[in-house]
Amino acid sequence: MGGAVARATSMEQEAEAARGYRMIGSSASVLVEYDRAEWWLAEGAGYAGQVELWNHRHYMAAHLAHVQWATGQWDAAAQTAQVIENMRTILQAVWGQVATSNFATSVPSPA
Repeated sequence: MGGAVARATSMEQEAEAARGYRMIGSSASVLVEYDRAEWWLAEGAGYAGQVELWNHRHYMAAHLAHVQWATGQWDAAAQTAQVIENMRTILQAVWGQVATSNFATSVPSPA
């Protein structure tokens, strides 16, 4: 599977590469293979953030925080969780602006 991620990355198949990172990392996490999970989730979250695939990025970061917590890396887990919380706050603020903008209310409704 790692070869598939490398190929997808090299071919700029961003969604496929991110999905590969996500599947390998989260599967390793669930199977309690924390060393493998930590590497794939950290690399994958970084990659997904770089290519702006936020759902993949946040999913992997959440799993990464769990792995860090489960392996006694409490400060790292708290820091990873805080980054996720900060992004959630930012996204809520942005969507709040979109929902209250003229754009959101200027779309004609069907007659």
